[in-house]
Order: sequence, then structure tokens, then C-alpha cells
Amino acid sequence: MIECVEIKLSRKKGILALLGAIVFIVLCCLFIIEPKRFINPIFRNEQFIFFVGIVGVILFGVFAFFIFRKLFDNKFGLIISEEGIFDNSSATSVGLIQWKDIVSYKVTQVVSTKFIMIEVNNSQEYIDKCKSLFIKKSLEANNKLYGTPILIASNSLMLDFKALEEIIKDSIKKYK
Repeated sequence: MIECVEIKLSRKKGILALLGAIVFIVLCCLFIIEPKRFINPIFRNEQFIFFVGIVGVILFGVFAFFIFRKLFDNKFGLIISEEGIFDNSSATSVGLIQWKDIVSYKVTQVVSTKFIMIEVNNSQEYIDKCKSLFIKKSLEANNKLYGTPILIASNSLMLDFKALEEIIKDSIKKYK
């Protein structure tokens, strides 16, 4: 009998993330419209504030776009089976990560977000599978910074990080 763990995407977490991105977009728009209003002892330059506004609108706009798309994704966020780990939890998900490719996993934290880094023996193949230039560049950056393109967080999943880590740890023991 094939045992499979299926974890749904969390609409609630997605909506909260989208609202957060929208708040930052609005704030960055204000930086663009009225940079003088935000001059303070640390940021005294209007052009710098204006530039931060433009970069922020672009960055948070891209985040909002991907979060919005994920809200309407009816697929599971993560599926763990005897084939491997099928990741659909974020915009930079690579799809199926086969057990034969997995070397190990590690936990890391960036600001307040914890990630499970799945180390694979063929990182470039996973990067090359991506069609989107933006996602490909994100995976390349992950690979350069962390030694793997594959980072999985529980932010968009219907479970907390500790439970996610336990499931992945147990599955690696079982299938590797």
C-alpha cells in the first residue's frame, strides 16, 4: 500500500501575506509621491527615499502577484510519497524532488522565517527545469547563498514549521 502525506495550502496565511504586501506597496507609493514627508535623521535624501519607493513597489508588487496566484491554486502545497517530495508551496517551488537526488536537509532561518533546505546532488537540473526567468534567478540566488536551490517554508502550508520538519525528517529516514 502506497502511503502518501498531502499538505494543503493555507488560504488564511496567503491572505495575510497578501495584505502585508499591499500595505508595503501603499507605503512605498507614498515614498514615491511625497519623499519629503519621510525625511528623518537617518534618511535625509529625497532621491534615496524615492528610489526605495520604486524598488519597494516593484519587489512587493512581484510578491503580491505570486501570493495572489497561489491563493487560487487548488493543488496540495506539499506531497510526500515513495517517489519523493512534490513541492508546490511557493512561487519558487521546483515540483518533484526525487529521493535519489536528495543528499540531506538542514534547517535555516532568514529573519523570522524558518526554512528546510533540501540539499540535492544535481542543483543545476532543478534550476534548469524552471521556465520563468525570475524564478530561475531566485533559485540561482538560493543555490549561491545556501548551497541548494530548494527551500521549503511552512508559511503557505496548513501546518506549523515544527510539524513540517518532523514530517520531512521522518520521510527522509523512511524513503532514503
